[in-house]
Amino acid sequence: MTCVDVTQEGKESDFNVFRNAPMVRGINAKKGMDTFSRRDLDSLTEYAKTFGAKGLAWFRVEPGGFSSPISKFFSESLQEKIAARMDAQPGDILMFVADTPPVVAQALGNLRLHVAQRMGLADKSDRFNRTDGTHLGVPQEQLPARLQQFERLQTFANLQKPPAVKFKDLEAAVSSKITYNILPMRVRVDYVRMTNSSVLTNITVLFERRDLQFQNKDGVQRATVNLYARITNMSRRPISVFEEPITVEVPAEFLQEAVRGSSIYGKSVPLAPGMYRLNIVAKDVGAVLMRLEKDRRTPLGRRWVLLSHRFPT
Repeated sequence: MTCVDVTQEGKESDFNVFRNAPMVRGINAKKGMDTFSRRDLDSLTEYAKTFGAKGLAWFRVEPGGFSSPISKFFSESLQEKIAARMDAQPGDILMFVADTPPVVAQALGNLRLHVAQRMGLADKSDRFNRTDGTHLGVPQEQLPARLQQFERLQTFANLQKPPAVKFKDLEAAVSSKITYNILPMRVRVDYVRMTNSSVLTNITVLFERRDLQFQNKDGVQRATVNLYARITNMSRRPISVFEEPITVEVPAEFLQEAVRGSSIYGKSVPLAPGMYRLNIVAKDVGAVLMRLEKDRRTPLGRRWVLLSHRFPT
């Protein structure tokens, strides 16, 4: 149950209490018409007064609009505006406090908890009063483990970690300075503008099948290449990492014909315009390794649709 600021909407009404109040905020008691009678609403008004409020304004939300002694001060369009702002549906009851910010916070905050308790959404045993009349939460040492300060920091740190690397030997090859060029491959990078601040970068890797090592198993010739790629900025901070096993399967009797073709792998990565470094390492089952590193700038112009770059081996 959220406290919603409707100060501006109150100033657009003909209700002087709202128009002249420094702040007007309200809550939406969902399906409150099933819980609160008119006598209950009068009781809630007296409850709000105990926290310094001059009174409590309320609306019953009905299919034809608001029902309240003060609804005549609100035009039909303004009622629709307030209903949309507070996500009001027929059967709800909207309650408002208009006063100075401290009084509104004190009165509406306590009213919200009281209404939630009446509707079975909260338990009074969960509430604690401070000496200034505000509410105090559960002491830090009594919080569940997952809500402890350091546990939350650890959870946040875990969410920032990159995904676990499956091909650790290939990651080491990307991080090293040794240049490999044993397994030939060709890489092409295409750019397509998505928005004014993002570019879809399509990375295509091509292997000639004659360069792959096929192994026969159950009458099927199979070649597998493990691919690891990392995109970093020019200071080598990782931006995106992807890794995939690329498998080519050919019936044994068609191998001679199949090796004349090529196998293609594609990956699309959204990037912001700027200068990036692309590292790709590929390794087939025969431990033949290829490492490629290129620096590319992702463009962002107003008149282009597609740009491409092709990296020769």
